Amino acid sequence: MTSTRNTKLAKSAGQCHTQSWEPVKEAILRRAESRGYVLPREIREELQRLGFDGRRWREFIRQAGSLLTYKNGRYYYLPALNETRLREEERQLHVRALLQALLEHHKRTHHREERRAADRMEVIWPITLILEDGSAHRAVTRDISAAGIRFLGSKSLLGQRVIARLTLQPRQEHVFAVRILWTCEAGDQLYENGGVVLEVLTQADVNIPAPST
Repeated sequence: MTSTRNTKLAKSAGQCHTQSWEPVKEAILRRAESRGYVLPREIREELQRLGFDGRRWREFIRQAGSLLTYKNGRYYYLPALNETRLREEERQLHVRALLQALLEHHKRTHHREERRAADRMEVIWPITLILEDGSAHRAVTRDISAAGIRFLGSKSLLGQRVIARLTLQPRQEHVFAVRILWTCEAGDQLYENGGVVLEVLTQADVNIPAPST
């Protein structure tokens, strides 16, 4: 009977111990966040203060995961990045890589160095635009830069989010979304549209219909 009671008490204590990990984790991480780091000694002290065996401090480190990183005898606090922020940073990285690849392609094919690498480069490439109504539209690029792209076509696309398909070489096709920020009439039924690249896409992301003029 006594053995059974002791077993139940041990289980109860174990359950309480497991439930206590979260407040322990919060308390130690709060200390690490306020100063930027926490020492192993301080982790042991905090565990003991909250009723844990201080020798379990390495177990706590495993519980903290990527929130703490070890360097020179200290565990530095690394806040978890918001998932939305991570996606945004990844999107921007892909956009910058795309624009840089297009600029580099232009330099290679024209065998010259641009005077101002950060400025716009005049490029004349045929491009297919998929409009918000699902129709495809042929256009020609005017220039490209790290900030965005301009092209000529027969439609004013102000405010639209369009999908651009640009084929530079066989098996080298780029698909990306552009937000048209401005447009102006360049001639009879000829419009110049300019905007920023929103994100890089793949062929699988979009159904590309046959283009019209």
